[in-house]
Amino acid sequence: MTKIIDVKEAINDKKSDFNIKRFHIGTIHSEYPIKTIDARYANKTLFVPEAKNFENVLFEMPKRIDEDAIKKVLKEKDSYVKSFFGYSEWMRDFENIIAPTFTFNPYTVYKKIEDLSGFFKYYYSFSKTFSFVPNVNAIKTVYGIGKTGKRKKVEDLKIIKIEDYIKFVSEAYHILDEKNNKPIFVPLSLNFSMNDTESLVKEYISKGYSHIWIDFEGANTTDITKIPKLKQFYSLLRRSELFDDTIFYTTNIKREITTNSKKEENPSSDILASLEGGNFVGVNQAQANPNPPSLPIVWDALQDLWDHNARVFNPGTYYYTRRNLINIDSQTSENLADKNYRMLFNAKQLDYEVHNQTNQFLKDFDFEEYICNKKMISSYSDGKLRGKIFYKKYESTQSTLDIIDDFKMF
Repeated sequence: MTKIIDVKEAINDKKSDFNIKRFHIGTIHSEYPIKTIDARYANKTLFVPEAKNFENVLFEMPKRIDEDAIKKVLKEKDSYVKSFFGYSEWMRDFENIIAPTFTFNPYTVYKKIEDLSGFFKYYYSFSKTFSFVPNVNAIKTVYGIGKTGKRKKVEDLKIIKIEDYIKFVSEAYHILDEKNNKPIFVPLSLNFSMNDTESLVKEYISKGYSHIWIDFEGANTTDITKIPKLKQFYSLLRRSELFDDTIFYTTNIKREITTNSKKEENPSSDILASLEGGNFVGVNQAQANPNPPSLPIVWDALQDLWDHNARVFNPGTYYYTRRNLINIDSQTSENLADKNYRMLFNAKQLDYEVHNQTNQFLKDFDFEEYICNKKMISSYSDGKLRGKIFYKKYESTQSTLDIIDDFKMF
């Protein structure tokens, strides 16, 4: 293992932020953006027979960590520590990482970050392939109950200032770098202001950090305030001539742009991560069902909920589609009711399509029409996604692709 991932070749799309970074790390041989597998839903019985379907296997364990969790890890027995970090003996045969997000400001609990060195030593041991400096949630959203009895956003509380965030990253990096032989990724939160984001990026450029993990913190990839900050980040790297040597790991993405249980198709958000610069397309941040059915649940309502939850990514359209609308056999349809199977199935579907994106791009070094002919890109929001992905205003394009012909199955 090496501390610096050497990018052998970088190939960039001139119209978007899509880029191919060719590099080797461990058993990973990157020739196209890589879709990770959510370790929370993986099990040996389900995955091992399907491992051959993945050219690169990288398990990701996302962790949201509060101050009490850290204190408990530092005082509990080994069995608890293993459980906390999601340790699995069989999974150690594959590349795997832990992506930690602190939900609190560590400087309000600890006098110095060095006091967390024991926690970081544990973390380093359990995150096999890379080490991630934890992201710190910049904002905490406070909810209350509205007049209708539903949950309502009350306010956003600022957890950490950019100065402390930068200080934390530097001190945590120093601890993880001690006697270290793994690449270290530093976090980019998209919840700071544009000015703060620029300050953070300039700090990273000055320190020479070349591995960045972009934490969407449950936002979708089309968020109207977060995408400009991401684009500014890339612009600053290009001006410093560092873009080609920097590897981008995007994760904690909201799976769909919008979710409506009454619709048979919902527009995907995670597939756009590769088009927005991600060399790794990480896992989805789990979202609660926004409109759970009232109790008692009648059978038809329950069946409808199951069908809605069992949505699968369709590479031909870029929609998450109900399983009864896709061309699959009855056994696969039945298996998709199981969340663990569905998560693995969708990871393969996304990996398959990211591979398709790369192949289409490498044909003529231009894949704009291929992307924009996807039904979701051309139809959702009257085709406005095209202008968000590609650096120019365009007329929307109607899709001519068939919903079934482009569908990939295990």
